[in-house]
Amino acid sequence: MVGVSGDEPRAKLSNALPALQTIGVDVSDVNRRGSFGFVAQKGFPDKTVLRKAVNQEQAETNPTHFTASVTGKLYSRTWSVVQ
Repeated sequence: MVGVSGDEPRAKLSNALPALQTIGVDVSDVNRRGSFGFVAQKGFPDKTVLRKAVNQEQAETNPTHFTASVTGKLYSRTWSVVQ
């Protein structure tokens, strides 16, 4: 599962926040104009990769970014996400 946001997640994701927390994605501290991105695998919250900028200043000076590789029996895929 891959998710990204370019603005405050709490307003639009309030119903999903508890489910995200079960997979290791806690974005409750991301404020207006903050951003986040994550890669997660259901059942393995310790493997979750989460990057966040909790406010506009952090989002502008150090945008949320990561590179992740996801492999499986049939495919391999690499994403680079920069907001």
